[in-house]
Amino acid sequence: MDGRASVSRLRRIGASALLLAGTPFAWADDCDPCGPYRFEGKYLHETWDVAQGGLARGVSHLEKMDLAFELDGERAFGLPALTLFARVIYDNAGSVSADLTGDAQGVSNIEAVAATRLFELWSEWSLDADRSLRVGLYDFNSEFDANATGALFINPSHGIGKDISQSGRAGPSIFPVTSFGARVRWSVAPAWSVQVAALDGVPGDPNRPTRTTVKFNSEDGALLAAEVDRRGERLRKLGIGAWYYTGHFDQFTDSVDMTGANSRHGTGGAYALAEMRLWSPDSSGDQGLATFLRVGVADREVQRFVQYFGTGLVYTGLLMKDDQLGLALARATNASPYRREQSLADVPADRSETNLELTWRLSVRDWLSVQPDLQYIFNPNTDPTIADGLALGLRVEISLKRP
Repeated sequence: MDGRASVSRLRRIGASALLLAGTPFAWADDCDPCGPYRFEGKYLHETWDVAQGGLARGVSHLEKMDLAFELDGERAFGLPALTLFARVIYDNAGSVSADLTGDAQGVSNIEAVAATRLFELWSEWSLDADRSLRVGLYDFNSEFDANATGALFINPSHGIGKDISQSGRAGPSIFPVTSFGARVRWSVAPAWSVQVAALDGVPGDPNRPTRTTVKFNSEDGALLAAEVDRRGERLRKLGIGAWYYTGHFDQFTDSVDMTGANSRHGTGGAYALAEMRLWSPDSSGDQGLATFLRVGVADREVQRFVQYFGTGLVYTGLLMKDDQLGLALARATNASPYRREQSLADVPADRSETNLELTWRLSVRDWLSVQPDLQYIFNPNTDPTIADGLALGLRVEISLKRP
């Protein structure tokens, strides 16, 4: 990177920090009384050095800005059942996986096409004490397949499993492009809840990936999903979910039926996840050792990755009360019809790709955290011609929160 590029990047970082410092309000649980409006701003900067293997050695920088606004209907309009929410994101065009590591699962969960877009815009109504309805531009991963313990890790597969993130014709309604949909949630018992959702099957417009677009097309079909959760103190979460697309999808050559049809109607999958507190030095449970486990399956005739397995350990409070040290593994396995199709094309494919991540998040200030990260990728993109990769990263997060 030349000097002018370095100065330009520093100016953008400084401008982002000043913008966040000037935000009028941020989420705060201790404000009394809280106003009707809440505003949260977050800025992330990552530097990655691929020191070994992959497609090429080199350094890449990623940036993301995230601004969210929430309105409390009761305080603003006297409507206690209503919440309005909007979220805008900005991403730069830095590339780690595509240009350097060459892996399929990704290295950073903020890597995306450069764009500023409206990411979420929804209203939520509390139908009664046990039911709520959310409608609008909706991030599927904000509530489905959500893993609070795994959220420490930067690898995308610990945010949402590869079996789901690969699905559909343009991916599901998750970062960086969302679609219009509706979600209903029921609290069926003190510890149990059920949620179902229906969303446009193709988020945005794949031909214009940098735009925020709500485009309904009968050929797109819909994404339908359901999840059942149990939450508690020691077993923090136990969830089982399923998803299904109603559109038409191309099949792998090995899966074409006797009629010669190369497409089929519908495709889906299922997943299960668990989060557990293993040990804590006190009754609060805020510190100590926690673990998570996540498994998922997808349609072998349509989806490349038919199985996903992820697990990890997170220790909170190693040197400070809220620093987090974590070790996690993510493994995505190819479907056999995909491998046979690749073999026919003379493109060999290994069975699976595995990512091993070691990360440590430290809060330097209430508004500033740093997170060194190390990821080793076995069989990047399941391509035997790509050497195992080693990526070293550093994430800096600015998130000023004031009542």
